[in-house]
Amino acid sequence: MQIGEKIKIIRENKKMSQENMAKSLHVSYQAVSNWERGKSYSDISNIIMISDLYSISLDELIREDKNYKDILLEKKILGIADTILNVIFLLCAVMIVIYMMRLLSDYL
Repeated sequence: MQIGEKIKIIRENKKMSQENMAKSLHVSYQAVSNWERGKSYSDISNIIMISDLYSISLDELIREDKNYKDILLEKKILGIADTILNVIFLLCAVMIVIYMMRLLSDYL
């Protein structure tokens, strides 16, 4: 079962509307609707809040949804790659500044 289906079943069993759930999680009701319909996935921080809100374990929410686990892994890898690129950019900028300072000191 997909995580969105589980969220919908749990929410309906607790007799909570999408709007009330969205307010509890500080997201739009459209976000909740998209999760439930499988159009998008919630990030892990919202999954943790859903777990707390409905007193259900993260394992129960995530275990069967292989796609969600793959998406989390992909986000983690992209985050690491983004950090590496930012560090490289920063190092290049520092090297350019040092080079420019040396050029200026040669002319003065």
